[in-house]
Amino acid sequence: MSLDQSLYLVAYDISDPKRLNEVHRYLKKLGLPLQYSVFLLRLTPKQKQQVVWRLNRLIHPRYDDVRIYPLPQNPDWQWWGKPVLMDGVRLPGIPLPEGMEDVKFKTTAESENRHERQLSGVKKFPQGSL
Repeated sequence: MSLDQSLYLVAYDISDPKRLNEVHRYLKKLGLPLQYSVFLLRLTPKQKQQVVWRLNRLIHPRYDDVRIYPLPQNPDWQWWGKPVLMDGVRLPGIPLPEGMEDVKFKTTAESENRHERQLSGVKKFPQGSL
């Protein structure tokens, strides 16, 4: 990452399906989708200013919500469940956080099996008891 670039987490909640698709398509060109409405972007200050300008034109300020959170230089990345990228998949031009380049993601089936094992020790309440 160059010295003038920073990592940002961009999250949004858009009420209109057309605007939602426009925002999603725009951010997908710029960064890594971590979840449907959450993106990781690596931007210079000028690029961030351009992103803010463009998002302001895509959303309706009364009904939609977009947030840009700066991330620390060396974030402590943790994730569970469905992987961002499957093993061996790389997206050219989209830098991953340091250390994620070599991460071996589990397949969905492996992740589901691990989740089932974790839940096996959890006390289950009878239906309607809560």
